[in-house]
Amino acid sequence: MMPTDVEELLTDSKQARRLSSPGPDGLPYEILHLVMKFPPFHDLIQLVYSKALKKGKFPPHWKESVMCLLYRKGDPAEMKNYRPLSLANSDYKLFTRNINRRIMEVSSNLTSRHQLGFIPGRFIAKNGMICQLLMEDAQRKWSIAEQQENDPKHLGL
Repeated sequence: MMPTDVEELLTDSKQARRLSSPGPDGLPYEILHLVMKFPPFHDLIQLVYSKALKKGKFPPHWKESVMCLLYRKGDPAEMKNYRPLSLANSDYKLFTRNINRRIMEVSSNLTSRHQLGFIPGRFIAKNGMICQLLMEDAQRKWSIAEQQENDPKHLGL
């Protein structure tokens, strides 16, 4: 895999959700993006992200997260009505965003055009709608064929 360059990370950080909650370090995407735009930090940023990518050496704070519970619905006193949410640090989320984008670029060329789930720009329900239309068309044709079989003028009499 090619090393990460700062321009690539800047592009990824621009696409990150601005209202995304930061992790334990409290650093929001906006600040991370500003730091990444500052040229004196480019070599350090390149070193950290490339080392993580090439050697699997991650900064210790990338392994930290904060878990909080989000209320869904129902009785707030029951634990089943909550779901866990882990908040990771923004620089780690940027790394995973970068990896995900790279994988999607390659895998989109390797997956069938009929694979519609979990691929941006494709609609997962499309295959279901196509199957439904094919079944309806087959039923219509079957019905027409049955009517013609029972119609005296098609019986050759």
